[in-house]
Amino acid sequence: MKLPTKILLLITPLVVLPIIFIGIAAIHLIEDAARTRADDSTAALVQQLEQALRDAVNSAKANLELFAQSDLLHRYILTEDEAVRYSLLQPPLLRQFASYRNAYPEYYDVRLLTVNGEEDTRSTLRPSSGTIERVLADSFIKELAKMDALTHHRIVYDPEFDRLVLLAARKLLLRDPLMDPTILAPLVERGYLIVSIDLQPLLHEISSSLPEPVELFLFDSEGRPLPIAGFAGRETVLPMHENVKVLTSEPHGGPALVKDGEGSAVVRSLQPYDSWFFLASYSMSNVQAATRLLGVQVALVTLLVGALAVALLYSVLRFILVRPLKQLALAARAIGDGNLDHSIDVSSKDEVGLLASTFREMSQKLQESSRQISFLAYHDALTGLPNRVMFREFLVHSLAHAKRNSERLAVLFLDIDNFKKVNDAVGHPAGDELLKRWALQIVQCLREEDFVSRANVARLGGDEFLILLNEIQTPYDAGKVATRISMPFMEPVRLVGQEFHVTSSIGISTFPEDGEDADILLRNADAAMYHAKRLGKNGFQFFSQGLNDAIVERVDLEAKLRPALERGEFMLYYQPQVSLETGEILGLEALLRWNQPELGMISPDRFVPLAEENGLIVPIGLWVLDTVCAQIADWQRRGLGPVPVSFNVSATQINGSGLPEALESALEKYRLSPSLLELELTETTFMHAQEQAIALLAKVKSLGVAIALDDFGTGYSSLSHLRRFAIDRLKIDRSFVADITTDPDDAAIVAGVVALAHSLGLEVIAEGVETVAQKEFLLQHGCVSAQGYLMFHPEPGPVVERLLRSAAPVRR
Repeated sequence: MKLPTKILLLITPLVVLPIIFIGIAAIHLIEDAARTRADDSTAALVQQLEQALRDAVNSAKANLELFAQSDLLHRYILTEDEAVRYSLLQPPLLRQFASYRNAYPEYYDVRLLTVNGEEDTRSTLRPSSGTIERVLADSFIKELAKMDALTHHRIVYDPEFDRLVLLAARKLLLRDPLMDPTILAPLVERGYLIVSIDLQPLLHEISSSLPEPVELFLFDSEGRPLPIAGFAGRETVLPMHENVKVLTSEPHGGPALVKDGEGSAVVRSLQPYDSWFFLASYSMSNVQAATRLLGVQVALVTLLVGALAVALLYSVLRFILVRPLKQLALAARAIGDGNLDHSIDVSSKDEVGLLASTFREMSQKLQESSRQISFLAYHDALTGLPNRVMFREFLVHSLAHAKRNSERLAVLFLDIDNFKKVNDAVGHPAGDELLKRWALQIVQCLREEDFVSRANVARLGGDEFLILLNEIQTPYDAGKVATRISMPFMEPVRLVGQEFHVTSSIGISTFPEDGEDADILLRNADAAMYHAKRLGKNGFQFFSQGLNDAIVERVDLEAKLRPALERGEFMLYYQPQVSLETGEILGLEALLRWNQPELGMISPDRFVPLAEENGLIVPIGLWVLDTVCAQIADWQRRGLGPVPVSFNVSATQINGSGLPEALESALEKYRLSPSLLELELTETTFMHAQEQAIALLAKVKSLGVAIALDDFGTGYSSLSHLRRFAIDRLKIDRSFVADITTDPDDAAIVAGVVALAHSLGLEVIAEGVETVAQKEFLLQHGCVSAQGYLMFHPEPGPVVERLLRSAAPVRR
């Protein structure tokens, strides 16, 4: 006997017989599950139907109770005058009955019977049924009259309409209206309120969910099957007399499950009519018919699985797959070890050969993927430049080379200024195009002596680039390269039909001055770049240890600044503004101070710029506004009269565009005149947000609040700007006032500013007046208002209050 035959004889019983046994067991399990499911469904269906009828009865009783409370019904019953009763009260009563039917569509008949059982009023959807009329006349009303209960119900089969009907009635007990109202009269039976409820929709809904092959029947006291949807009149599986025996054996009409060889049935009496009962049954032949097809399918699948298993095993062993599979296993192991060039010596054209070919293709694709992964691991996908990982590795090697040869190198950290605005204006694809141009421009700007390899230029991510300069002679050489990189983008760049002025901020760290470690040099270059941004962007800055210390201090100060407002660490000092001619106090300037528990009193020059950068200046500014208004109102309550106060407003508050609303709210809250407030804005604020400033100042001016241009002369404003902005006063910066008696240039500037203000119809006030000579100079040139240490130092509110009481202020 040949080996293939032996193999076939060996594997056939081992595979086919267990599968056949599993199939037979599965068929029996399916049949048992179907029988159990039919029993459970049958019992659940009977309970569901009984509960549905019980709910219908309870609902009808509750609704009759509600209908019986109608004032209109009471008036109708108690009215003795038939003309009034039938002409005036009956039409609205019928409309009320019709509204009940509209609310409950199954209530097709609502009627009112007299105490004698005679019909008085009825609202119906269809002609009267003789069967229902006979039931009402013969027994139903008589039973209700004899009962102590208020309500009574009965299920009736109406053959005229082929329907099951639920009759529900309620006694109408009312007091005699002619009795003395001071005496509690007894309730007297005045009639009956009856509704006829169509049960057929309810039975149809229940029976429509019948799982096959369950059948449902309802039998009356005479053993007649009553119609339930499409199952009326069928022959039951079990004889009637057997079901009656079951019912009589169950106390309280409980459910009973009856089984025989042909099927099962659940029988349950209909409370309180013990002679009525449900019968739900199924035939075992129907269950077997339902499962027979599934059993045939299981048998076919069983035979198919057995045949396929035998064929597969026979095929594998017939064509001896051990050797090629071993070769493929060796190839897979080699590929797993990273040897992607391992040869596979399987040349057959069957499935094994295809598998071998697939291994070869997989090896080639893994080689390509490995090269791509290696490239992406060290390069930026957008620009093709090296990424931070590759740049750092090259920087480490360059540092080692520079240390051995006592050479100098520099790291440039470049960030594109306002790159987010480009993305927001023209979209990210245009922004990506700009990044590609920058990458190409940086590479092209580096000369051959600057550019050792592409690893010298890397994209860090976003709009940040790194440049490594080897073998530079002095740090000044790095500055020249930074300038050369920035120059090509001084001209506008066109993207998607729009022109953008795109500049860069560059930070420079050098070896060995700024560090001997790669990470330190990168961090220091990053710090220098942020310093360049704070100095106005579009430039470069070198790193220094002093700069690093300043950054550490700045971070610590920012951490302490964030909770300062909640902790109540801010306070306001007030410096009087006086008339140089009379010495009278014209008003006050509110000056913000920060009393930090650990650092003490911190100058606004240190924390205000930081608050502007991180957005904290907005809530701080609102606090200043509220505190100033509260202080003015408090002084007025103390009898000091109106005290004008000015305070500084940041450019960030202007950009937020909510300042006019905040001013209006504060003035209304403290019931202050707008003339008591003056906003001080610097020239830089106007220059950075001209259009926003013009719109905002127009709103502020409409409120009646004055506006002063602070630190005038230190910015870049022009006469055209002064004409555009609705300014009330110019404040001469203290840097000019300090040297007006010794520096002719400063003296000329101050005299010119005073003359300019007067020619434009503006008030002018000088800051930082500290000597009598300065005071006399200002008076001589027409500046009659000033503030400074010569007159008053800034003081807290209580101190200023005592000062105001001794020198009554005047309103500007």
